[in-house]
Amino acid sequence: PASPKVRRLASVSEEELSNASTSSPAKSSPLLGCQEPSSPSRRALLSPVVRRMRRSSSVLSSCSVLSTKSWFEDGVAVEDAVPADVVVAADDPEAAPTVIADVKPHAKETMDDLALAALLEQVKVLSEDCFQEKCLTGCSKRGGWRITLLASRADQGEDAVLLAFIVYRLRPEQQCLTVSKLAVPETQRRRGYGQKLIEWAVQYSKTLSDINRVGLASLAEAVKFYQRLGFRKMMNLTPKDSTEDEEYFPGQVFMELKIKKGGGRSKAGGGGGVKPQRRKAR
Repeated sequence: PASPKVRRLASVSEEELSNASTSSPAKSSPLLGCQEPSSPSRRALLSPVVRRMRRSSSVLSSCSVLSTKSWFEDGVAVEDAVPADVVVAADDPEAAPTVIADVKPHAKETMDDLALAALLEQVKVLSEDCFQEKCLTGCSKRGGWRITLLASRADQGEDAVLLAFIVYRLRPEQQCLTVSKLAVPETQRRRGYGQKLIEWAVQYSKTLSDINRVGLASLAEAVKFYQRLGFRKMMNLTPKDSTEDEEYFPGQVFMELKIKKGGGRSKAGGGGGVKPQRRKAR
């Protein structure tokens, strides 16, 4: 398929944070962050606009489940960390993937955009299906996480289709872009969409003067997939390595891809990253 187009949102001077709030303790993500507040049911939080969209949109009306298995059950499938084996028609401009970078989910400008509002509704469903949490909650100035979407039919308003999303954080003090979550709807898998967003993160990092590496916590079964993209195993992770907003699980491997500015990609490696190197992965 053709290379993804990139659509950037206009900058917003002041984000409008979600009205939904909670006094309950937050729950950390299974990968590298984002917080999940306790909340009412999904339907109770739908605004009248979203409920109307769900009735009129052919996409949203059938958007009750986007993944039958969670990341905890089959993380490799959720991240689509496998070679693509489904061909996407290159002559179908509507199906061409579009990267929508650094979406501000709580901004009024975003919610007034029918396509973005529809895509974010799909993100909410996929996030709960895969990670059992609302990852959009942490995607704000306050939370520090960011989200980029891969979509098709992005110019068709409420009928825009989510192909994948990636949640990440910029850590300039460590010169690292940290990937937290990567998820692809079940019906869109094995088309290379997970890989496209990882490649986008690498290319985006090249444009940032204070970022020179991309880091992520890989499942053991996905290590070879990320190695093919240029990542290198840095250290084995255990629950003891978890921090306040970063929770790790046995068998995960911290991986890095080092960015060479102005001259393509170099071999991964070097210090820094999210945590100091403790031991080399075997």
